Order: sequence, then structure tokens, then C-alpha cells
Amino acid sequence: MLTLVTESVTVSLMEALEKAIKHMGSQVALAKALKLPGKNPSMTITHWKERGIPAKRVLDIERATGGTVTRYELRPDLYPRSH
Repeated sequence: MLTLVTESVTVSLMEALEKAIKHMGSQVALAKALKLPGKNPSMTITHWKERGIPAKRVLDIERATGGTVTRYELRPDLYPRSH
């Protein structure tokens, strides 16, 4: 489980996930684009909102959104901004 230090970082991570959902048109559309398994794959995204986005899905989300949502926005703990 991802534990973040500040509330503002948590908010920005959730904003990034919401941005991805909006870009794709819906949570269901994002789940389909990511080919999430199960009967209700959009529920997986709901869990991410509560627990954080798994590292293995960050690049998939970036690709699915055509780079509109970046890996840095989704998980700055793993992908720090390059200067």
C-alpha cells in the first residue's frame, strides 16, 4: 500500500486519476482501455481511489491517455520530475 506524506500530494494523485477518467470519458472506459480483469473492472479503479494507483498500472494509464496524464502526476514517488 502506498503511504504518502502530505494530504496535498494525495489530493493531486486523486486529481490525476480523475483527469485520466475524464480524458477517457468514464471510469468504465478507462478500465476497458487498461484491460482490467474481472466482472466489474471499474471497481478496481474505485479501489485505486482509496488505496493508490499500483506502480504496474502507471505507464498503462499514461499510454491510455496519450500522455495527457503523466507518470509524474500519477506516482511522483516513483517518477520524480526531471529537471
